[in-house]
Amino acid sequence: MGFRLPGIVNAKQILKRILLSEDTSNVPKGHLAVYVGETQKKRFTVPISYLKHPSFQNLLSQAEEEFGFDHSMGGLTIPCSEEVFTVSEKYSEWRNGGVSYMAEVSESVGIRRKRVNCEEELRKQVKALQAELKANEEHRVSLERQLAKEKGLRKIAEEERDSGGQDLIKAKTDLETQKTINQDMTYYMEKAKHWEESAIKTQAILKMRRADIVKFKDQLGRAEALTKMHEEQKAELNSHKAEAEALRSKLDKEKLKTVQLMGNQKMIKQHNQTLDDANNFLSRNNLIHTERIRELQDQINRAAAEAHLLRVEARQVGGDIMKYRRSMDNTDLFLKAIATRGSVFSPVID
Repeated sequence: MGFRLPGIVNAKQILKRILLSEDTSNVPKGHLAVYVGETQKKRFTVPISYLKHPSFQNLLSQAEEEFGFDHSMGGLTIPCSEEVFTVSEKYSEWRNGGVSYMAEVSESVGIRRKRVNCEEELRKQVKALQAELKANEEHRVSLERQLAKEKGLRKIAEEERDSGGQDLIKAKTDLETQKTINQDMTYYMEKAKHWEESAIKTQAILKMRRADIVKFKDQLGRAEALTKMHEEQKAELNSHKAEAEALRSKLDKEKLKTVQLMGNQKMIKQHNQTLDDANNFLSRNNLIHTERIRELQDQINRAAAEAHLLRVEARQVGGDIMKYRRSMDNTDLFLKAIATRGSVFSPVID
């Protein structure tokens, strides 16, 4: 019947499982059967107390981590070489003899065993023993001092008993008692003075803290007022931002209108230039045909006056397209009329 130990090696759990799993009829009382070997197991009988030994615990931990424990005959199975287990089994005897050694764990199932060095453990034990010896030495010195003190007291008591000075002893006792009382009074007075000074310091600290609290409250009030003012300024700033945004939108619209007006003004200038060119042409023709078109002078004057009025109206409206179109129509009619009426005359070429 096989079994497997948990991660933490516990001697009581191991013993309980082994006793439940194997036949202990052929094992001496207080002992445990241990099967050791990597291929063929060899049986060792060891004391149950050996389960708690550090070196044996190391073997148990390594065997549990690498292989587990299993054997058809029951008992405790450690898959290591007999030589390693023999060294581990005799470790307690070697330690009692003051010999330190290094136990080498053999290599099995392709995994190299770790070397067990007990020198550090022995050093720790030596340090612990040295500390214990030092403590014992201090205790011995203290006992010697106490013994010397008791001897002195005993000697004084014997001298007083031999002299028969009971009154002196009583007086000394009273004096010692009075000294003790005086010392206690002095101690309590010093304590009272200390606590009085502590109370004064505490009151001063409390006074300073109260002043700090008042100061902090004042600072808190100023901070709250400043925060409120900042909130109001923030709200006002948001309002100004909204107004600025509205003004920016209005400005964009005005810019668009200005661009449109400038375009209209440019068109008016072009129209005026066209009219000026026509007037120049008419003026040249008028100079050439003065004698021929005298009867048409009144019409030309009216046309010039009408053209002048049209130019004035075009400048005043600043881009009224409909009026511009009507004026163009009127101008075209006028020019057609002039062209129709003036066709009877032959053009004069300078």
